[in-house]
Amino acid sequence: MKVKILTAVLMVISGLIITVTVLNQARIDMQLKNQTQQSEVEQLNTELETKDNKIKELKNKNKSKSKTIDKQNKRIEKLSDDLQAKISNPTPEPQSAHTQPVASSCDDYRPLLEKYNWNVDTMLRIMQAESGCNPNNHNLGDNHGVCQGSYGLLQIGCVHGVTIADMSIPSKNIAKAFQIYSGQGYNAWSTY
Repeated sequence: MKVKILTAVLMVISGLIITVTVLNQARIDMQLKNQTQQSEVEQLNTELETKDNKIKELKNKNKSKSKTIDKQNKRIEKLSDDLQAKISNPTPEPQSAHTQPVASSCDDYRPLLEKYNWNVDTMLRIMQAESGCNPNNHNLGDNHGVCQGSYGLLQIGCVHGVTIADMSIPSKNIAKAFQIYSGQGYNAWSTY
């Protein structure tokens, strides 16, 4: 009978050991599952933070673009107002070079004009009509479509690839004018 009791006690102890082992394994599995879930939550939080930062960055870019658009709209409004003012108060048309008398100051440029094969008196009259024979007379509002401005004695337009500095020098202005004259004649100047 002692053997039977001893056997029964051993079976109970074995059952308890198995139960404790199963419970320990379940506890370990639960800890691993909790760690995995915690890691997934941290990863999701990191992704959420990254997306929040991207949203903030996009909002800042949007604000910057809005400011740029506002500035451009103000500039367009100013240009529109300026254009309306010019339309309301047009600049009088210059006199034709055919009828305008040549001022004595224009004769100062006769020697430069005589270096080229064209009618010097006609060019003096065009010069008088275009700039009043002032080498620093610049029409910065003269619109040529791709650029704006005409410069110097013969009001050479920016479309000819010239600069204000160069066209303020009478010899360079007249040389460029001869190039234009060679291709277009006197009709290159609206005052002719």
